[in-house]
Amino acid sequence: MNNTKNQNIFRSHASSFYFASFWLEKEDFGSISSLYALCRQVDDIADENISNTASFRQLSNVIKNVRSKNIEDACVEKLTSISPSVDPDIFIHLLLGVRSDTQTVKIADENELLKYCYRVAGTVGLMMCNVLRVEDPRALNHAIDLGIAMQLTNIARDVIDDANMGRRYLPGTWIENCKCEEILIPSNQQVIIIKKAVKRLLTLAEEYYDSGFNGLPFLSLRVRFVVLIAGRVYKRIGSKIQNSNFNIWGGRIYTTRIEKLLELIVSVLAFFASPSFYTYKTKHKKCLHKALEGCPGANIAK
Repeated sequence: MNNTKNQNIFRSHASSFYFASFWLEKEDFGSISSLYALCRQVDDIADENISNTASFRQLSNVIKNVRSKNIEDACVEKLTSISPSVDPDIFIHLLLGVRSDTQTVKIADENELLKYCYRVAGTVGLMMCNVLRVEDPRALNHAIDLGIAMQLTNIARDVIDDANMGRRYLPGTWIENCKCEEILIPSNQQVIIIKKAVKRLLTLAEEYYDSGFNGLPFLSLRVRFVVLIAGRVYKRIGSKIQNSNFNIWGGRIYTTRIEKLLELIVSVLAFFASPSFYTYKTKHKKCLHKALEGCPGANIAK
């Protein structure tokens, strides 16, 4: 896939990050665009096949081909063409997460939620570290956390869209195991329960955003600034959900161009005012990865 096509995919499907990416070096922008195009292709396998069964089989085949390094597979060919190289074991975890979306999705509890977020988004943070040549291993924990934070925001924004597809990412233990049909047409009591769960989701996301931003000093100055902007734009989605009194039934929430520009201004001020963006002083909180045992790169509490 050529660079122009990769960049078009990046612009079309990752508006928050693309908005911030204008400050990247050309080489970094090309590597990130290639990685995003690969991740988008994986998502398309899950979402655009005629059936979940077909998607599951195709993703299982990609996993097998990654393990066997079969470059006749289009995804494997794209994976191996990305420079700097991406860890294939991390990519497999992404594939496992996306493949799980083709099965019945009824997240049981918070631990299962966090492991899912690791697989579909924390892994992207790790692969970003690969393509951006991040060498300090301490950065990996924070990259995972920023990915998890952004995925938690996505889940909060997409509760209704997901329920329409028969997917429930809100943990059953938080919402008395409400079914998708009940999320779509809830009773008055269920509205209260679901709103509390969405609030809890966004509160949890805040912890992971804080940890993600704590890792910014490991990045080059330009990349540091870009990731800060992209993260703040995503956080603003959560703030808009909160300002709506967690009314997830009122339509999908987006950030406008004006709101993105405001976050750019705030990011510039914060970037020059806060020493935390230049010096790493806060150790990673192991408790944030308690649910991630067996996940590559995770800082597991013993």
